[in-house]
Amino acid sequence: MKPICLVTILLATACGDDNDRPTEMGVDPDTAPVANVDRFADNFGHLFKRSAPAFDPVHVQPNVPAPNAPIDLDAAFTIKALGPRGERVTYYSLDILPRVPSVGYIVRRNGQPVPGQLEIIDGLPGDPGYNDFVRITEVAVADDYVANTLTSADDVRAAVTAGEATTTQTERIANWAVVPAGTTAQLKFRGKTITGNRAWVRGQVAHFLRFEEDLAVGVDGSVPLAEIVVMFANNMSPAEGFELDGDGRTHNAIDKLATDPGYSSLWNHSVGNTANFEAVVDFPSAVDNIMAANVGVDVNCPEVR
Repeated sequence: MKPICLVTILLATACGDDNDRPTEMGVDPDTAPVANVDRFADNFGHLFKRSAPAFDPVHVQPNVPAPNAPIDLDAAFTIKALGPRGERVTYYSLDILPRVPSVGYIVRRNGQPVPGQLEIIDGLPGDPGYNDFVRITEVAVADDYVANTLTSADDVRAAVTAGEATTTQTERIANWAVVPAGTTAQLKFRGKTITGNRAWVRGQVAHFLRFEEDLAVGVDGSVPLAEIVVMFANNMSPAEGFELDGDGRTHNAIDKLATDPGYSSLWNHSVGNTANFEAVVDFPSAVDNIMAANVGVDVNCPEVR
């Protein structure tokens, strides 16, 4: 456990040197090691698994990067769809995820985030229990806490055991999708750039995409869901991708926009009948066309613009 006390270098009183002063110490995120991230490995990927993508492998596989290489989200992971009232919408498809959130920590001093302190997560894609969606735990530290002294979940737990911090689990879930450094995404979420975010994980720096941070925890502790109805080109499975119109747009339809109350980027999927593709113009008409409801697939699909 790294010390949390502000004073980490003692005064050399025997020397009587006026230049000896207490020195603040915290780990510099700019020089810390960067975590290796692979969202396409067999132990994490589903729709976009590198070895055998379930979704449209002819088009997706050439765009799957090497392990820890940056992802171009706009190259193969962007879907054009329909909003609840027929709006033209776009979403990033970030693969299937569980409904049980992992843990994310925000360090606070006197009730406010500590300036310069990175958020802390407890795992990477492929680790047991990892999820892009994290339930926020607030970590309260003393007035003399130095930013980025805590750099791992183990540090947080040790600080609590030592009586140097306290934690409070909130009722809030955030969508922090961990990606390799250098990952690009041109579109914005609720008007904000989603790249350029960093968190600590096991003393390393992990880059992540920042989407919603105000999801209310479900009554069973789960990530709340929104709904989407999709139609496949082969009317059966994602193997050939989605059915598209002449503008390259699916008629997949979502029940909420990112700015709507109750929105969540974790979408519960139902499947519509492609024979009625042209008749689907909004979410109500998509619901009328469902041939397989709630197929057990929840995908992180942030609606972006």
